[in-house]
Amino acid sequence: MTNEMMLQVISEYLENGDTKIIVKTKEKLIEDIRKEQSLKKGNTVKDETLVKRLMKSAADINSKLAAGYSTYNNKYAFIDGYRLYILSNDFGYPLLKDKMQEQSIKQILGDSYNYTITSKIDMEELKAFHAVAKAEKKIKEHLFEVVRGDCTSQYFNSEFLLEILTLYKTDTIYCKENLCDTVVTSTDFSGELGLLLPCRKPKNK
Repeated sequence: MTNEMMLQVISEYLENGDTKIIVKTKEKLIEDIRKEQSLKKGNTVKDETLVKRLMKSAADINSKLAAGYSTYNNKYAFIDGYRLYILSNDFGYPLLKDKMQEQSIKQILGDSYNYTITSKIDMEELKAFHAVAKAEKKIKEHLFEVVRGDCTSQYFNSEFLLEILTLYKTDTIYCKENLCDTVVTSTDFSGELGLLLPCRKPKNK
């Protein structure tokens, strides 16, 4: 937040006595400081955008799972209603241990040995598919089909799938037998990994 913006906020408050603008300014300053510190640690703007979008999604969902993030295995667990990202990087966010305990994250992940089916994703096909969906502004209606190692299919929001594979620099997901169950980017639950919920099969499929 620039000095000019701060001056404008203070002037508006003195003129109108609106405390809401002060609260919003405080939140904006906290976020600017966090982002500045995060970028100094070597995080890229792209990484920042991804995690910030995830945190906003978590805040928008009225659910106990929408906890922001906590710790897990000495790492940081970012979560919303659809995704769980376990990272070594905290991106400067304050801990929210009271909202999401490590035991809860263990329950969400389940057991690593249950993810027995391996699925390779054609990244170029996924990127092309998502580009069309994004251009048509029909992300929710454009579900990307993943043919699993057992020849069955699961469907994913193309934006979320591309995001999680890009973040963890992989083209592979690991699945359970049940098509409704979550998928993960790694079966090594002691390291970094992402978890993603599939979507229901489209009616036209």
